[in-house]
Amino acid sequence: MSNMAIIKNNIDCPCGSGLLIQQCCIPDVLPITLNTQTRIKLNRQRMAQVVDDSGNHLGFIDLSQLGIKMQASLGKYEQIDPAIENAIYPAAKFHGILDKPKDFQEQYFKHLDALWDVLHAVRYHQRNFLFRLRKLIIEYSVDFSMVQPGEGVEITYDDVPLRLELESMILRLISTLDVFAKIAGTLMGKGFNQDKDLWSYLLATHKNKNRPVSSALYEIYTKYSWIRDLKGIRNAITHDAIFLGYTGMKFQDTLFSMPYVNELKSDHFAFRVWKELLQMTREILLTVTSKYESSF
Repeated sequence: MSNMAIIKNNIDCPCGSGLLIQQCCIPDVLPITLNTQTRIKLNRQRMAQVVDDSGNHLGFIDLSQLGIKMQASLGKYEQIDPAIENAIYPAAKFHGILDKPKDFQEQYFKHLDALWDVLHAVRYHQRNFLFRLRKLIIEYSVDFSMVQPGEGVEITYDDVPLRLELESMILRLISTLDVFAKIAGTLMGKGFNQDKDLWSYLLATHKNKNRPVSSALYEIYTKYSWIRDLKGIRNAITHDAIFLGYTGMKFQDTLFSMPYVNELKSDHFAFRVWKELLQMTREILLTVTSKYESSF
């Protein structure tokens, strides 16, 4: 994708969602100006129909007796991302925990709620970053249009709000790894609190043929290893206030260069982060729920 491609509307979004770019990663309206999402809780007694995977009716469950509170979410499309809802929904309707103690179910759904929140946070910062990047490209394309080729003008520009949005996206991205570990740890009975706990376990068990879930998770984490590799950048931002691998925008005569992250154009990086984080989420949740009865 060229530098100028992200300023265009009515093209397919590079994240692969199938939506137009203005309906997906780069909205026409700055995300921070949108209304805050609101949740309401419905504590009335409700009967839930139970069906098997084939849709056969198995009976009803009184949710109030299980201590489950019904929730409904109200919000505009921009606050509740359908892609996130679709990624988490299969895990939310997972039947394997219905016979588990109440505190087990509460812990599991608490971690799913945390995953819902952190994925929306990543999405929020990603869209804000791309929105501002588009705005800056348009502005500087005009500002430097009067510079004549060959004049030797070279400018490196660090737009602080732009960089901070990218930093925030990475911080929240790494937080998702800790939430993944907590979800897997709850189902595995291991009590993992951080990504490093799960990863150490997978390194020790993935070759064991009697632990198919460990092997499957190890393959997923290996496939998306570049996401875990960003922990070094996160640590430098958190502890040293340094954004390792980041370079600002550069202008040479009339040529414009995108900011870079680890030698990857920052817009490509932002699109890739969102696309592959969603894929990783689906694969991890599918693995830990579909193979729940297997040995971990």
